[in-house]
Amino acid sequence: MSALAGHWARAEPLLEGLRVPYGTHAACPGRWIEDFDEFSVLLREWGVVVTEAERRGCGLVGLPL
Repeated sequence: MSALAGHWARAEPLLEGLRVPYGTHAACPGRWIEDFDEFSVLLREWGVVVTEAERRGCGLVGLPL
C-alpha cells in the first residue's frame, strides 16, 4: 500500500495536466464517465481510499496488481 499511496501522492498534483489529453482521447459523452471532471472525481476518491488504507496499515481487496 505504501508504494501505491506514494505513486498517488506524486500523480495527484499532475492530474489537471491531463484535462486536454483526456478531452481529446478519452471523453465519451453519454457513457458512465462522460468528461474529465467525472474522471478526476473518480481518481481523487480512489486516492482518498488508498491514502486512508495506507495510513491504517491496511490493504485493498479485489485489485489485481
